[in-house]
Amino acid sequence: MEDTPVASRLRAIIEALGITDSQFADACSISRPTLSLLLAGKNKKISDVMLSQIHHAFPQVSILWILFGEGMMFKSENKDDVTDENDLENRISPDSPRKEDEELNLINVRQLECIIQDVVNKSFDAYRTTIEKTILKISEPSTLRKVSEITIYYDDSTFETFVPEK
Repeated sequence: MEDTPVASRLRAIIEALGITDSQFADACSISRPTLSLLLAGKNKKISDVMLSQIHHAFPQVSILWILFGEGMMFKSENKDDVTDENDLENRISPDSPRKEDEELNLINVRQLECIIQDVVNKSFDAYRTTIEKTILKISEPSTLRKVSEITIYYDDSTFETFVPEK
């Protein structure tokens, strides 16, 4: 299967972080098979839950870049900020407790919801003009087809033809 743009960008993030697919999945609390299917292109869409988990594990990764390839991969210019080995090991270790409290997590989720809503609104606005032009083109009289005649066939091998009045 060919990679989807999202799968390609996730693969680039994993490579930039210098970790394995399994380490990335564990750090983000995503099941390994789910990530594997996404990276293989078998799952074409990424859920908002998965985006939230990636954002929680790696807040320096740009969600807009994952979704659309817009902007920089990382919000921080310094890549060393992204791959702090101790922090990464704490996130990957399944026994280590999460250091963030629930209030901070709730703020991150709300921020992500706002980002996703902005993306949806921008996408709709971008397609609105295209949709309006298509509707106008379809409704133009020159493109409308008109019925020229209707023929009805009966089971006794007869038929009738009807022509609309002009």
